[in-house]
Amino acid sequence: MAFTYLSGFSVDGNVGIGADIPGAKLEINDTNKAINTKGNLFVSTTDALAIDKGGQISLGGVWSGTSQIQFAGIAGRKENATSGNAGGYLQLSTTNSAGGNLTERMRITSAGNVGIGTTSPGYKLEVAGNITAKAG
Repeated sequence: MAFTYLSGFSVDGNVGIGADIPGAKLEINDTNKAINTKGNLFVSTTDALAIDKGGQISLGGVWSGTSQIQFAGIAGRKENATSGNAGGYLQLSTTNSAGGNLTERMRITSAGNVGIGTTSPGYKLEVAGNITAKAG
């Protein structure tokens, strides 16, 4: 594992990459990155080539007593199992009130289609279920 630079640690256990006095458990400070780079943070899997594989960031906290659980997740996953085809999708997931598993709620496909309640939207916006529109 190679680091360009690791700037600082704080007495409360915070780690800074490019941050001399980190204000969070992990703080990354860097210059703006172009869209076709790995950005400022790259989360990846090492699984073999397959559909629905890719990096995920889970967000959560204490939900009962001292038990921690993920409340939501953001994932970038491979849309197909074809070698040489990098088509991917963005997945947004949440848990239910019973603290169950993450369930996909919204997907943005490699074609730019957005699905709410569906994992295979065929249109720019596709919603599975009832829709209510309210005027501001």
